[in-house]
Amino acid sequence: MAKQVHFVVVVDLDTKEWFVDDETFMVKFHEGEGTWDTGTETWEATEWDDNLAALDILNGRVEK
Repeated sequence: MAKQVHFVVVVDLDTKEWFVDDETFMVKFHEGEGTWDTGTETWEATEWDDNLAALDILNGRVEK
């Protein structure tokens, strides 16, 4: 089973910075189901540890 954690990311073109927009995420994703399970092809709620791991990858704190 592979998991894909989805975020709503905002990129500010003036400041060249980005951030995760949790408010928009909650409006667009049903009940916080932001993880796609590629094995079962279903959406599920994102577990806290998976959320932190995904943010570490986005922030370049994890090597491939």
